[in-house]
Amino acid sequence: MKLILGLTGLFQGQLSSINIAFNISLKFSLTLRVYYQQDGCGEVTKLYQLVLTTCPDETVAKNIAKHLVTEKLAACVNIIANITSVYNWQDELQCDNEVQLLIKTNEEKFVALNKRINQLHPYDVVEVIALNIQQGDMHYLNWITNSLK
Repeated sequence: MKLILGLTGLFQGQLSSINIAFNISLKFSLTLRVYYQQDGCGEVTKLYQLVLTTCPDETVAKNIAKHLVTEKLAACVNIIANITSVYNWQDELQCDNEVQLLIKTNEEKFVALNKRINQLHPYDVVEVIALNIQQGDMHYLNWITNSLK
């Protein structure tokens, strides 16, 4: 369970906001985190994510990107062509050209996003890795929120 209290006030003569988040787990431990936002940047109070996946080619990458954005599972997808991936697959060393997707979303969308990527992807084992965004420009993060509605 998460309880967020928001306060707005003056700090050093400027309007600021402070959010206090209480995370209460089933083990009844309490974690207190204070988020301070000033001048449009600061720690993130909502868990935004950067999700990584690789594709075999640009056609697959563009198809996945268009579906994710159109279906409001992602706010934006960057497509980076010509990366080289080195990995073991079925006990053999592989060295393949791939296309990297950088997907901006939030944690609420992750389960559906992961499922959709796996539906659209030709690989047997699909790389889907979510990294939590710790800080970011609040205008951009708000844009992500609005794009996912």
